[in-house]
Amino acid sequence: MLQHESQVGKTESVNKATGEIIGSSPLNSVEHVYKVIKKAGEAQEKWKNVSVAKRAELIKKASSYIADHCDELAKIISDDNGKTRVDALISELLPCSMAARYYSKKSKKFLKNKFLFPGNILLANKVSKITRVPFGVLGIISPWNYPFAIPFSEVVMGLLAGNAVILKTATETQMVGRTLENIFNSIGLPENVFNYVNIPGRLAGDAFIEGGVDKLFFTGSVGAG
Repeated sequence: MLQHESQVGKTESVNKATGEIIGSSPLNSVEHVYKVIKKAGEAQEKWKNVSVAKRAELIKKASSYIADHCDELAKIISDDNGKTRVDALISELLPCSMAARYYSKKSKKFLKNKFLFPGNILLANKVSKITRVPFGVLGIISPWNYPFAIPFSEVVMGLLAGNAVILKTATETQMVGRTLENIFNSIGLPENVFNYVNIPGRLAGDAFIEGGVDKLFFTGSVGAG
């Protein structure tokens, strides 16, 4: 991952129950996002050639990380988002741990080439197949209400399919976003295949699109969309 060489300040996160400052997240410039997209595209050219089995092996490590650190992660989500630790555990962490293992297990089946039978006897001499091809670089803009679960599964599926991913989480839940960054940086992915940026929501969409992402995932309000 690129270092934060293009910082333009920082975002402070507060405990939603007490108002106490619980951490800060470097704020990146639009120009930094452009650089990240370029580096991600270069990394994706190699990542797409890594076997699905190897990708799945790495993603399963994220499931194990969640299981091993669930109490710590539940506290971070609770402090940063405001939901209770039990809610964080049940609605975000356990489903994500299960999802990472499920998609890893099924990825080879989901992504394999599929031959199509001819629709009628006149086409019996024709052979057709569906070949799964990665998009390239995915940009993900995720919301504050499920700050861990929503982006986690999107990142996992994008990586398993051979894409590079750039994640931008909600400004209000940067501590959760940085936690996701730590998780995906800890599982052994090649450099710049997963990337995290912190940029204001009003700038994020244009920055991703103008920077050249190949697909953009957005979850949020109609107005912001």
